Amino acid sequence: MVSGIPMFEGITDDMIIPHSWSSCDHESFHLRIGPNYKRNKAKAPSPYPFYEPAGYDFVKCNRRVDNIGSKVKIPDDWLDIPPNAMGLPPIFIVNVQKYCNEAPIAFQKHGLSHANPWPGRFKVSVRVENIEKYGLPSFITQYNAKPVLIRSTGFVHRTDQYIEMDVNVHKFHSLPKKALQIMFNRFETMVITMGFCIESREDDEMPETLIGCASINKPNPMGAAPWVSPK
Repeated sequence: MVSGIPMFEGITDDMIIPHSWSSCDHESFHLRIGPNYKRNKAKAPSPYPFYEPAGYDFVKCNRRVDNIGSKVKIPDDWLDIPPNAMGLPPIFIVNVQKYCNEAPIAFQKHGLSHANPWPGRFKVSVRVENIEKYGLPSFITQYNAKPVLIRSTGFVHRTDQYIEMDVNVHKFHSLPKKALQIMFNRFETMVITMGFCIESREDDEMPETLIGCASINKPNPMGAAPWVSPK
C-alpha cells in the first residue's frame, strides 16, 4: 500500500516472523462498558472490532507526511467496498509520525456501524508483550497497555474512500518521547500489540469497541526505505 520495505503478514504457531504484522486477540483489550461507567468504572473485553487489519509499513522521510492516504495507491478492490449504513468509508488509516520515521497502519472495514473519530477522543493502547524481560525503567513499564488519548497531537482527514488519523509524536511531551526512543532501539526484539478506539463517555455510547487492533512482530524501522510517493 505504501512505498518502502513492506511488512508482510506472518506468524505461525511455532515462531514469530521478524518484521511482520499479524492479527491479534481483540478480547485482550478491556474497554469501558455501561451502565454508568463514571461511577462503576467497569470494563470488559472489546466486542469484535469495526475494522480488520489490512497492512502495516515503515517509511522514512526528512519531513512529516500528513494525509498519507492521499499520497499512496490504495488497492482498487478496497475502494470497491461501499460505505456502510452510516456513510463511513471502507478504510481507516492510522499514520504515526515519529521524528523522521512514520508507521502507517491500514484497517479494512468489517461491519462498522457506529464510530466517529471525534476530536480529542481517539484512544490508543500499546502493549509490549512480555515487557518484563527487557529490563525497561518503571516510567515505561507502568504505562504498558494503558490507554492514551490523542488530543492536540492528532488530526483527522476524511474522504469518501478513507478516514485517516495522523498522530504527531513530534508534539508529545518529553517523557513519552524519551520512552519511545528507548524502546525504538529494541523494537527488533519486541512484539508490540496496538488497539485503537473512540473513547465512550455516556451510556448511549457504550460499550467501547475497538476500531481495529494488530501486532507488529520484531519490526526493523531502521531498514525502512526512503519515502517516495507513488502518485
